[in-house]
Amino acid sequence: MDLLNSLVKTWLDQIERAKKAKREKFGKTADRAWSFLGKNYRELYIDRSDGEESAFADGEGPLHKIHVNKSREFVSLFLPFLHNKVPNRLVTPDQPAIPPEMMGIPPGFPVPPQPRQQRDAAFCYLMQYFLNWLPRKAGLRDECRMTIPEALVKGRGLVWHEMVDGPAGPIPFSGFESVDNLLIDPDTRLLRDASYVVRVRHRNLWQVAEEFAEYGTPAEEIRDRYQAHFDRQRGNEDVGRPEVLKESDREGDRCTYYEVFSRMGVGQRFSGANDEMKGMAQALGEVGDYVWLAIMPGLPHPLNLSPALSGANPNELLTKIRAFLQWPIPFWADPFSPWPFTPLDFYPNQDNPWSTSPLEGALPLQAFLDHAYSFAMNHIKTASRSLVIASSRLDKAVLERLIDGVNNEVIIVDDDGVEEVRKLIEVLQFPPLNSDFYTILSGVERQFERASGMDPLLYGQVSQQMRSAREADVREAGVSSRPDDFAQCVELWQSSISAKEAGASRLHVGPATVAPVFGEQWDPNATVPGMAPLTEAWANLVNTDDPFRAFGEYEYTVEAGSGRRKNKQKQIADANMLMQTLSQPLLGYAQGTGNSLPFNALVRVVGEAYEVRLDDMMIPPAPPPQPQMAGPGGPEGQPAPEQGPPAMQ
Repeated sequence: MDLLNSLVKTWLDQIERAKKAKREKFGKTADRAWSFLGKNYRELYIDRSDGEESAFADGEGPLHKIHVNKSREFVSLFLPFLHNKVPNRLVTPDQPAIPPEMMGIPPGFPVPPQPRQQRDAAFCYLMQYFLNWLPRKAGLRDECRMTIPEALVKGRGLVWHEMVDGPAGPIPFSGFESVDNLLIDPDTRLLRDASYVVRVRHRNLWQVAEEFAEYGTPAEEIRDRYQAHFDRQRGNEDVGRPEVLKESDREGDRCTYYEVFSRMGVGQRFSGANDEMKGMAQALGEVGDYVWLAIMPGLPHPLNLSPALSGANPNELLTKIRAFLQWPIPFWADPFSPWPFTPLDFYPNQDNPWSTSPLEGALPLQAFLDHAYSFAMNHIKTASRSLVIASSRLDKAVLERLIDGVNNEVIIVDDDGVEEVRKLIEVLQFPPLNSDFYTILSGVERQFERASGMDPLLYGQVSQQMRSAREADVREAGVSSRPDDFAQCVELWQSSISAKEAGASRLHVGPATVAPVFGEQWDPNATVPGMAPLTEAWANLVNTDDPFRAFGEYEYTVEAGSGRRKNKQKQIADANMLMQTLSQPLLGYAQGTGNSLPFNALVRVVGEAYEVRLDDMMIPPAPPPQPQMAGPGGPEGQPAPEQGPPAMQ
């Protein structure tokens, strides 16, 4: 029990170190950037009580506090371009085909199909079908739509991979997880080289207690210990322990705990580990380097490692411990992407495992714009007033009409009193804003657009007439370079998500789960083979218990541009150009050979551009050839009929 308690304390110390490092290298800028995304003025500039960042000086500022919200505009502009739907996923073999020369086949001779190619073709068909079914069922589009704004504003977005219960069994699920709930080994420079990562979980306490009860600790004990620890910490905030909880960690029946994914064992290698853990380093190393721990503050042992295991059979103890501590999905088998999440980074850093916000350079300009617009609005209210200075000798009736009057009031005085009234009343005129103010304001807005990539041409604005198509192409290429770069990052991110889901599917999705997806009935005890051919092929070709095979045999990508919003005008123009250029040659080819597939593909491109279904306008396939007549001249010596041109396909 003392060893487990030491293990928990060691990891809580490391978690606190990871929190401080993240705050310094990523968290401050990320929080400030996210706070601009739709927050009100008071929260941004006045009520800054975190003690670490200075508030903007406007405590006695103008009555009208304006938030221009350029950050929200930035997200609204880029999000539709980067993400429209889940892109089409592709699966290709990671190994090349054997050249004919290496097989001893002379040049020009047909190459027979290789057994491995047939196997790869069947595997790619099954996996590609399942990977394109999975995001529709699991709602990946909505998860990604929540993730991309965090990547654009904070600098990193995450989807976390885990197994969930599907319609017929466990399936991989890639769900949005805020980057606020990620901690990384503070001693690493690159994410792929980190020794461990931590996922901060906020879940219902009863759900956590029941889920981890199968590891040996009663659910009632988990709930009671966490409740007691929370009450104790809330009553004494200066206990000096890093696991001090905040009020937000205990809302209703919710709790906070930490999931540790370690590649360095249970923690015996830490320099801060106590003597007891270091003395048992060899014994603790028996569980392996890839360890999953669930640490809950207040519980003297990990949620998935109960002291009750000490009473187990010594011959079975190590096997049980290894089973309890193994990663839910062994992503560690991929050395270049070993973690159970896929990050979306537009500007990764070289000296730390975090990334830079695309809005970091524009945030000071955002603050200036807010204050400048607030000053202008307040000046308009002040300068638009009618300030009248009147002498106390002015007639009382005239004063009352000035104070309480409405538009177009008439005040009648004697002829000699008009000049006297003019002497007794003075109307003050406030000076207008200096013209330099608008020049500076326009320049700052333009600088914000340059720093963030919000070029006016992305809105369709054209400041001057373009003189040639070449000039239009050059300007379009310059404007779209940053959005295209972001879109390529998103497509690579989608490819990584696909690869993670494919590896998890090969390891954990069995035939009984995929049989309904293929529309088949699966009976593992069936004596007649071939009753469920696709499911049987999945069991024989796709399923494996080797993590390195699961994540290394095939390449998983997405079709370029299939996930972003289409530029309909460009797509229609390209389709019209292709139709004018290729329609006649392809139509002649179809009439001459009977192969209408190329022409039908062109028609399909036009239909997609105009969003019109053109299947009924395609050329049907050619009918099968007629059987040959008996004899050289046909039946009864009749001459064979002349062969007409092949029908169009």
